[in-house]
Amino acid sequence: MATTFSYQENGSTKFGRIYVPIARVRFFWPKTKSRIDPVLIVDTGADFTILPNYLGRDLGISFKDDCIEESIGGVGGTRKTFFVKQLVPVEIGKFRRNVPLAIMEDDSVPPLLGRLGFFETFNVEFLKTKKINFKD
Repeated sequence: MATTFSYQENGSTKFGRIYVPIARVRFFWPKTKSRIDPVLIVDTGADFTILPNYLGRDLGISFKDDCIEESIGGVGGTRKTFFVKQLVPVEIGKFRRNVPLAIMEDDSVPPLLGRLGFFETFNVEFLKTKKINFKD
């Protein structure tokens, strides 16, 4: 059985409309019993799952106590990043995983669903009908 999401329209250019593959993912933080349900961009180029700062705060993660601070480089340059010390429980549809998670120092990066520990644990289909399927 698959969990399916429709792409989201994200503007247009002179070449046509832009559609982005997205997925709603539920994150749990056991320390505070908090959960969030953001929509993430499914990014085959992202090494790991990344949340902007405000979502990390909404989840109740302490950047001082629960994370290791490092700098990472990407398309937008080098940024301070907080890597959560433990795997974070998540759900996508009926599927549950424990995934590595990074939180950015600011809110300038959209939530990204990355490969390590998450994307790579599914068979993922990007369909020409502007849908994305996650299969176990």
